[in-house]
Amino acid sequence: MENSAIGKIYVAVFAAAVCASPVAVAVDFTSTISAGLKYTDNARLTSQNEEDDWIVSGDLTASLIETGGPFDANVNSSLRYQDYVNGTYSDRTYFNLGALLAWKQIANRLEWQASDFFSQTQVNSTDPNTPNNLQNTNVFSFGPNINFPISGRQSISVSPVFRDFYYENSDTDNQQYGVNAGWYYQMYPTLNVGLNGSVTEVRYDNDNVNSDFTRTSYQGVLSGNRPRSVYTLRLGVTNIDRDNFDDQNGASGSLDWLFTVSGRSSLRAFLSSDLNDTSSAYYSSQIDPDTGDYANVQTSGDVLRNNTARVTYTRDGTVVMTRVWTEFRDLNYDVAPDDRRVMVVGTSLDRRISPMTTAGVYGRYNRTKKTDITRTDKTYVAGGIMGFNLSRKLSANIDLQYQKKTSTQAVDEYSEYSVFAGITYGLAGF
Repeated sequence: MENSAIGKIYVAVFAAAVCASPVAVAVDFTSTISAGLKYTDNARLTSQNEEDDWIVSGDLTASLIETGGPFDANVNSSLRYQDYVNGTYSDRTYFNLGALLAWKQIANRLEWQASDFFSQTQVNSTDPNTPNNLQNTNVFSFGPNINFPISGRQSISVSPVFRDFYYENSDTDNQQYGVNAGWYYQMYPTLNVGLNGSVTEVRYDNDNVNSDFTRTSYQGVLSGNRPRSVYTLRLGVTNIDRDNFDDQNGASGSLDWLFTVSGRSSLRAFLSSDLNDTSSAYYSSQIDPDTGDYANVQTSGDVLRNNTARVTYTRDGTVVMTRVWTEFRDLNYDVAPDDRRVMVVGTSLDRRISPMTTAGVYGRYNRTKKTDITRTDKTYVAGGIMGFNLSRKLSANIDLQYQKKTSTQAVDEYSEYSVFAGITYGLAGF
């Protein structure tokens, strides 16, 4: 936990410098406090000896967005306390942090970047999402982004970076030291090409269990923008030199394409195939959740071939807000018996019924096939939400949910009905 604490101290100092800067021109700070009560008829999410329980919760959230001048900050944090009234689990406190900070020391030449993400991940990704299967997870990242303009159309960038990963209940803590360099050329106003290379040293705290390795990657880059779409294509090779196991190498690449369907709706497709480690997958999911849900990945100190395809449709209407996504993953670990194929389909729809009332429905289907042990799990989730704006700062909501899991291992099956009611008050904002 020490490395995680040091990382948050660095981010806090960096954020203080940003917020104290006299040249900052726009700051948006909000904070809320809320209380909730949840009833569940299967608190442990088990197939037998189901136990119902009441869960009392209290939440405190804060967010800070600063833009303008040489400093940018986007910080979101929350603190949740949970009390299981019938004693199914002991009292729990969960902290979450998402911080992205940037200091443009020299405009268009030198920018210092720092980030810290602290959240709870599942120890075993296919086990139920209960307190005894959650671990605190943190990644701290820091480094400069240096640009060297060669001409009006060409530039070179160099980005050294340090990242520290902490896992509370997994023996996979590690530090990563790397540098990324790229050359970019604007062929036309709507088309850019480039070459990109990176080298990363991965060092585990316990190298008796996990093998340290060096990752090198070389890719060509093609990016462009059209009146209604933006895309980036990367193709190349990745090599992994492991200290204690066989080396790995192969093709790598990604396609990120965003299409504007209308003024209020968009469609994004992300496809990727690469050799990497699960820590890097966690960091990518925190930076951009639409590149893949980390809940579909098993945390490991192994390296893996990570094939991902995700499509997300979003519509932010004045009355109806819609989000639909589907994700396919094919994960092939080098040594660990954690290979799996995952398919996820999810949707959420929110409708404003009146100026004071909103209603929503959501659903998700997850199918995970663990190919090493011939096991298949299927999870279904469906729910509905009602929200009420009681005043400018006070709101309430009710959430009804049903979830069910089926498995080729019958002992791991379960079903649950739950209902949650909460009230939220806005503490401050400026």
